[in-house]
Parts: sequence; structure tokens; C-alpha cells
Amino acid sequence: MKKGIRCIIFPATQAIYLQAIEEGLVQTFIKAGAVVSTPTCGPCLGGHMGILAAGERAVSTTNRNFVGRMGHVESGESGGGSSKCCHRENLGTI
Repeated sequence: MKKGIRCIIFPATQAIYLQAIEEGLVQTFIKAGAVVSTPTCGPCLGGHMGILAAGERAVSTTNRNFVGRMGHVESGESGGGSSKCCHRENLGTI
């Protein structure tokens, strides 16, 4: 993970979380420096763990992206499907 980048992963469901554990993805993400949470509403509603500060940006699969939704009103969010988000991350173009 690039220095200064926070990667917080919230699986969408318990089934997806379990699959990620079984496939070894959770271990891979953690070793790469990511934080993996249990399925829950979190930064997508500005509720807890991972909310954005002023100037931070997020790539999210949430279907809600309005000013201040994920934290500070001077933060930004870029939405997309999970495959698009993963593709962006792999190319390093976030």
C-alpha cells in the first residue's frame, strides 16, 4: 500500500466476508496494510470507522455520493462497481 493511503474494506454481506476469509483475501489485504471490518454501515453514512477528513478522497461502491455523505464536507468520493474499484486500485489510478 502506498504511504499515506488508508484502505478500509467493508464486505457487503456475511457470506462475502466468509468467502473472502476462505479464499485468503482478508489475510492478503491485512498484510498489504488494509483494515478489514465486518459487514456494516460505516463511512458510507459518515457513521464511524473510516469517515473522511477534509481533503481526503474515497473510492466506494456505495450508491450515495453527495457532499459530506462520508465525512467532512471538504472530502470527496468517487463511486463505482466493485470490479471498477478493484481495477482502479490495480492500476494505481485512484
